Amino acid sequence: MCGKMGKSAVLSAMVALLAVLVALLPVTPALAAGTWTSQRTLLKESHCNDVNFLSGGTTGWAVGTPYYDNDPTPVLHHCWYTNNGGTTWTGQTVGTETDLMFASMEGVYFLDVNNGYAVGERGFICKCANAAAGTWSVVRKGTNTEFLQDVIIFDASSAMVVGVDKPDQGDQST
Repeated sequence: MCGKMGKSAVLSAMVALLAVLVALLPVTPALAAGTWTSQRTLLKESHCNDVNFLSGGTTGWAVGTPYYDNDPTPVLHHCWYTNNGGTTWTGQTVGTETDLMFASMEGVYFLDVNNGYAVGERGFICKCANAAAGTWSVVRKGTNTEFLQDVIIFDASSAMVVGVDKPDQGDQST
C-alpha cells in the first residue's frame, strides 16, 4: 500500500494529518479570552503581508506592498517598524534597487533588533542591521520569476527562505 500512492493521495493524507494536529493544539487563554486589540498603521495604499514581533510584544515589523510616502520628500517603504506595540509605525526603506518599486515584500523575521530579514517578489532578500535606524540593504536580487514567501532566522549567521519560481506568471500551479 505504501509503495504506490499518488501525489494527490499523499497530499490529501498530509492535509488531513495537519488538520488533526492543529485541532489538537491547546487554545491559549489570551486567545480564548479575546484580548486582541486592533492597531492601525495609517497606511492607505499598502497591503500588509507579514508581521513579526520580538518577545515582549512591543518591538515589531510589518512588510507588504510598496508604499510611496511623500511627506516631506518621496520615499518608497516596504517595511514598517514599531517599538510601542503597534501604537505608532515608522516606514522604512529596505533598499535602493530600482526593481524594488515593483516588488512586494512577503515575509519578515527578526532574531533581535540588529538581525532581521525581509523577502519578497523578484527574489529580493533584504537585511536589516539596525532596526531603530532603519538600516536595510539588499543582499540578494533574484529573477523576475522568483517569489520568496517567508524567512526564519536561526542565529546571526544562518537563515532559511522559502518560495517558488513562477516561469509563467499566469500559471499558478508551479
